[in-house]
Amino acid sequence: DNPTNPGFFGEVAFYSGAARTADAVSSTDTVLLALHKDRMTDFMRACPEMSEYLLRGMAQRLASSNQLLRRAHISVDEAVENAR
Repeated sequence: DNPTNPGFFGEVAFYSGAARTADAVSSTDTVLLALHKDRMTDFMRACPEMSEYLLRGMAQRLASSNQLLRRAHISVDEAVENAR
């Protein structure tokens, strides 16, 4: 993500209570904000727009992942068909 469209990570673990599903590595100077779950929960209740922002971001990431998986599936199917 970029400074005009800040990103976030850790949302899956926040909402699910499960372990993190990915790591984050920055290739440039980065400012991070770490929030304790209780403080984040309070913030989400006080600012429902943030919950909507995070859920929309999660939905976009899921849609992108699904598209990548569909492409990979098509590529595998084509490779199998070409190998016949």
